[in-house]
Amino acid sequence: MKYQLKVNKQRIFDILLYFHHKILNKLINDQIKKFDKKGNFVLELGAGNKSYKTNFKHAKVITTDLIDSNKIDEIADITNLKYDPNTFDLIICNNVFEHLSDPIKGASEVYRCLKKDGELFLVVPFLFPLHDEPFDFFRYSSEGLKVLFNKFNLVYIQNINYLFQFNKFVLYFVGVFRK
Repeated sequence: MKYQLKVNKQRIFDILLYFHHKILNKLINDQIKKFDKKGNFVLELGAGNKSYKTNFKHAKVITTDLIDSNKIDEIADITNLKYDPNTFDLIICNNVFEHLSDPIKGASEVYRCLKKDGELFLVVPFLFPLHDEPFDFFRYSSEGLKVLFNKFNLVYIQNINYLFQFNKFVLYFVGVFRK
């Protein structure tokens, strides 16, 4: 007798995302502890409906997205930010850079707006299913991220693997700071 396993692909994807968010929440909470101080300015790019703003108690946080909603403070295009140079201590960009048609311009704008010794908390996919189509353009390897953020002093790249021994789903968390 031959057995066939029928698995709902969406259900597996949802389970993987659960673990992704669990790991990500730990990483972002570390950043919040580090930067949640009076006088610090934080910019969250592409916040959508998943903003971390409420987790900050002391820092001034601006949440942005391309699409207006009651969950964001301002509409902003990452490739053309209106903020002054050297404004933000921390910029959070969670799963957004894969949706930029010009990620080099986006990286340049983030660099411009970040204070000296400021940090960028960036999460991007590598081996991960397409999502938010037709606006899913790129996947990044660790070497590709080093090239994309070559103006920055690269501090930390962490692979987030879900099927560890098989390496099927990998996301990169990148912490960089401005020189």
